[in-house]
Amino acid sequence: MVTLLFNSQAIYNKRVIWFGDSFGQSTCPFLSYFFKEIALFRTPFFHREIFDKFQPDYLITANIERYLSNVDLDKNC
Repeated sequence: MVTLLFNSQAIYNKRVIWFGDSFGQSTCPFLSYFFKEIALFRTPFFHREIFDKFQPDYLITANIERYLSNVDLDKNC
């Protein structure tokens, strides 16, 4: 799922990309008051190719703790 939010009247002329879960889905409308462009990708992973194409000013990654039981150790990646 991808959510794109645009606000030409935002306080900051900045772009945010967020990789996360339903918390991001509910938080991004609030953040759109502050940031001109927000792209939310509902995924537990960081996607470098999307980050590189979007060229955000800020990156947010967040997944709720219920998913932590499914996360592998960094050394196994």
